[in-house]
Amino acid sequence: SAASADALDSGEAVVETFTNMDDEHAALKVINATGLFTSESLDRAEFFVRLAAKPAADVFIPMTSSNEAEGVVTPALLTFTPFTWNLPQIVVVEGVDDDISDGEVRYTVDFGAAVSTDALSAGFETPPIAMVNHDNDVASVRVAPTSLRTYEDPAINMGLPEVFTIVL
Repeated sequence: SAASADALDSGEAVVETFTNMDDEHAALKVINATGLFTSESLDRAEFFVRLAAKPAADVFIPMTSSNEAEGVVTPALLTFTPFTWNLPQIVVVEGVDDDISDGEVRYTVDFGAAVSTDALSAGFETPPIAMVNHDNDVASVRVAPTSLRTYEDPAINMGLPEVFTIVL
């Protein structure tokens, strides 16, 4: 017969303690949100978001633009449920035309703190997404009419002034 010093072979009970470390935490995963831009020609940007972990209750996350004169975010409120938490939702950012030659204007898509009755999912924050709105306006001066005739003798103009308009 073979002899063994191993506790398992000797018939002794072996007790081991294991701890399952939960590495999932409440967060918003943002997908495909780098190098995004909009334009005053109404170009739009799109990216996707989903939760990083399953919540025990619905989670609501408000979104806004830091400058709605340059870009508008839809939807204004993201809603995730325990059944839809892992399904990507689309976020659309549309450029706004402002008729001002203001160059490329930087702004952000801002996320409010998560709201939920699930204490583990409530209150987490998401960093803003950087955006730029490309301008389509060109600074110019328009003068109308383009030529005028004036005379030193007011009698020739019948006493009336010549008028022109300048538009920037």
